[in-house]
Amino acid sequence: MKQMLGAVAVSVALLGTATFAQQKPSTAAEKEADQKAAETMARMAAQQAEAVARAQQKVAEEARRADIARAQQLEAKANELIPVDIEVVISRYQGDKKISSFPYLLAVNAGPSVPGSGTKLRMGANVPVPTTTFSPGVTADGKAASPIVSYNYQNVGTDIDCSARPLGDGRFVVTVNVEERSVVQPTAGPGTTVNSAPVIRNFEAQNNLVLRDGQTRQFTAAADRVTGEVVKVDVTLKVVK
Repeated sequence: MKQMLGAVAVSVALLGTATFAQQKPSTAAEKEADQKAAETMARMAAQQAEAVARAQQKVAEEARRADIARAQQLEAKANELIPVDIEVVISRYQGDKKISSFPYLLAVNAGPSVPGSGTKLRMGANVPVPTTTFSPGVTADGKAASPIVSYNYQNVGTDIDCSARPLGDGRFVVTVNVEERSVVQPTAGPGTTVNSAPVIRNFEAQNNLVLRDGQTRQFTAAADRVTGEVVKVDVTLKVVK
């Protein structure tokens, strides 16, 4: 029993000594060591933050360089010459019935917009249109002389101006200007008379289309007030392989 009480007393003494040691104020050396440890940890944290910032800056710089390279690549593709075929089909409809269809094929070098770099097509004829009629009176034998008619020649036919510019992503901006002039013989209604002068009808349209290789788009569709016909223009682009 005494031995047990002695062991308990020794244990209480040791516990009291440890508690006193924990409550004992730190020495100057310990404070200095703690300060150095804190400074070391702060320096390591600053170095780690700086390394993270450098890594983020490197990633951003690589992304910026990649964007510049892609932009330069697109610009280079947009400035190169690409041979393409542009098909322009002018069709006329009376209601749902197609009454005419004329295809025109133009070879175009798609490239930067340079004055005079487009393709032009001119097809037509000069049609005489009576303008003034003179009556010479009578001949020497007293008969009425044939009237003298003066004419003015009008150009009729089809004019097409076309150019193309690549966008660098497989698409092309196609500029098409179509002008068509044709002769229509006027018809007389009930109680009216018709002279021999023809009627020159005119159709003109201009537009910019964005097309890919093999794509077809309808350029325009318009109704003719004289004949009631509907004019439709379809444009197809094909890259020459």
